[in-house]
Amino acid sequence: MVTIPIADAPDPLTAEIWLAELRAAGIRAGTFERGVGGALGGAAIAGLASYPVLVSEDDAVRARDIVAGAGGGDYLRPLVLPGNEPGARQLVVLGIGAAIAAALVIAAAVLLNT
Repeated sequence: MVTIPIADAPDPLTAEIWLAELRAAGIRAGTFERGVGGALGGAAIAGLASYPVLVSEDDAVRARDIVAGAGGGDYLRPLVLPGNEPGARQLVVLGIGAAIAAALVIAAAVLLNT
């Protein structure tokens, strides 16, 4: 079973509310803390952590609807199913664009300083 993140809860209480709604609908779901809490002995620091909600890719669309219905619409992640991730070609194009932008900034700085 492949799990994917469907939303990022801002705090553990919100994550647990969403998990309860998902489980009541028969969807297996879980979460974990993403942030600096592990380095601080498990301390949760408001604003520095998020709590991704993970579900099976088969349940992702229905789970997103449930989380949105529970007030989590602003916290939904874009739905990217495995196999539809941005490819290497897109990343290369982005890298080339960033390199061109950096070269233009350097050229402008050189021209302005002369």
